Amino acid sequence: MIGTILVTALLGVGVWLLIGQAANYSRLVDAVRRAEPVWFVLSLAGVPVAYLGYALLYQVIAGAWDGPRPHLRLALRVTTGVLGASTVATAAGRLGGEYWTLRRLGHRPPHAWTRVLALNTAQWAVLAGLAWWGALSQLVGTAHSAPLGVEIAWLVAPPVCVAGGLFFTSGRRRRLAEDHGGKVRRTLASALRAVALLRQLASDRREGLRALAGGLLHWGGDLLAVWAALRAFGVTIGPGPLAVAFATGYVSTTLPLPAGGAGGVEAASTYALTLVGVPLGPALLASLVQRICTYWLPLGVALVSARSLKRLGGDLKALAQRSSA
Repeated sequence: MIGTILVTALLGVGVWLLIGQAANYSRLVDAVRRAEPVWFVLSLAGVPVAYLGYALLYQVIAGAWDGPRPHLRLALRVTTGVLGASTVATAAGRLGGEYWTLRRLGHRPPHAWTRVLALNTAQWAVLAGLAWWGALSQLVGTAHSAPLGVEIAWLVAPPVCVAGGLFFTSGRRRRLAEDHGGKVRRTLASALRAVALLRQLASDRREGLRALAGGLLHWGGDLLAVWAALRAFGVTIGPGPLAVAFATGYVSTTLPLPAGGAGGVEAASTYALTLVGVPLGPALLASLVQRICTYWLPLGVALVSARSLKRLGGDLKALAQRSSA
């Protein structure tokens, strides 16, 4: 654990130094001196908002199909553990943490894995929707902040994914979601069941709106952290370009990078902001502030809460037993 943290710090510092050289160190120092600290507080405030949104979405997914639904306080404890794991091991840590909690809620392995995929698909669907809206607002606007290719990619990809999900979970193709066959076949079946679960939630107005609210709060908190960090260094960016830049940079977190994606995430988030017209210096400094707020501080919280994981598992099992009774 300590070795991973040290590697993360070294890689992050190395990337910041390399990009900082291109941005001009003297300008960066001057920008830091002129920064407005109040915006740092607002950037940090985005973290609990994002955690609350994840907890709401987790509640809906865990409780779908008559599953046990954890109360908000328990869901927030799950959120701290799961997102804390993702700061150490990126996407792999998050998926493993989600699976661990859902298994302790009493879900059998195939059903737990289906819910893990549904939870992450729902998160990406909301983010892709925000990026789609941002790209559309830029395309029909008078000025283009992002390159045309980036805008078109975000305009095309989400509708294609939605159409594909609807196609493979309709009619006779629903049989593809049956859990049998080899490992690849069962993985495909879990993915299709996850899409089917989300379709059912979308048809339930109350649960669908609750899941949507959770997803919007989750990403809204992260977007707030970036937006406020940019404001601290004198850069104002509209919601459309911000959504496109954030989503483009966030794609890097899906790569199996070690040590929380150290280095690669910083570079991706910095240069994604430059795609929508943010100067390199403020983009680098804003990414640094965001990384501190959304990685290093949550990492400290995760390390402290790691001692209570055994109790968290026991509380989840107790909830599953009460629900089954």
